[in-house]
Amino acid sequence: MVVLLVMVEMVMVVLLVMVEMVMVVLLVMVEMVMVVLLVVFKLTVIVYRAVHGTAPRYLSDLLQPISDIISRRRLRSLTFSELVIPLSQLVIVGDRSFSVAGPRLWNTLSEDITSVPSLWVF
Repeated sequence: MVVLLVMVEMVMVVLLVMVEMVMVVLLVMVEMVMVVLLVVFKLTVIVYRAVHGTAPRYLSDLLQPISDIISRRRLRSLTFSELVIPLSQLVIVGDRSFSVAGPRLWNTLSEDITSVPSLWVF
């Protein structure tokens, strides 16, 4: 009987250790998701400011609205505030640049979000 109690106790200790390990892994994963969301939020705010003219000029110059392209002026996308996504030569580094990642993220947002008049509402 004593041996059985000791074995049950050992199993409980092992289970508690496993639960603690799972909790640590989950906390790390949640923290990583929060960091990614923060980066996405900051990038969209910078793009919003660049589109609306409150960002530095060097950032605004990297973004081009689709409506500025002469060959696309008759398309339905003219009514939207979408940005041109330039082609990048380097898949890893080029896709992370502001001129590519900013418009790509901006174009995924709905028109309700991109057309808000104020950064505070955004």
